[in-house]
Amino acid sequence: MADGSLADYVYDHWPKPFVACLMLQLLNALSYIHAQGIVHDNIKPDNILLNNGTVKITDFGKALYLKEEQEEAKEQRNKISAIRYTAPEKARARLEGGNSKQDELSTAFDIWSLGATLYELLEGKCPYHEYDSKKVLLAICTHGFFLSKDGKYSPTLKSFFSLMTQFKPADRPSADVLLADPFIAEASTPTELAAFIKKLKDNIQLTI
Repeated sequence: MADGSLADYVYDHWPKPFVACLMLQLLNALSYIHAQGIVHDNIKPDNILLNNGTVKITDFGKALYLKEEQEEAKEQRNKISAIRYTAPEKARARLEGGNSKQDELSTAFDIWSLGATLYELLEGKCPYHEYDSKKVLLAICTHGFFLSKDGKYSPTLKSFFSLMTQFKPADRPSADVLLADPFIAEASTPTELAAFIKKLKDNIQLTI
């Protein structure tokens, strides 16, 4: 799309209204695909496209139907770029051998990965960016994610992030529930998001 992927615009501390606008559109997308019985299973900034304030999810190459058997679902899943967005229950299963019965498919995977994406927007770096793949998995399934204490995040934002990154998948709200979260009410309009992205884009071009 015209403005590229979200990965092109990872900056420390995006203003809350633009974060909320982004999350609003992504949660609407997840709500739709989850209602169709589909888990994307590869939510990350590289797979989020931006165009004039519109946000879309792309790359459904790893997407799976909830009712289908999982035996073929694990091929080529250990690339480091995707591992950093892996839910703890998946991280634990991979460390134990990646058995499909251990790695039960759930829409909660996508909610966790969206939380990891939110982490990257707020912190300006991906989760456990300094670790190799095995250490990333260990860190995720042992510690989960925590925002830096000096981030000066609002209570509504911290609560929203915490909901998406609950350690137990059953404790993560659905996309529909998260759409009703107070943080989402702070969203900018898509037009305002487009102007913000244009400013970031212009700044990138100036530094090239």
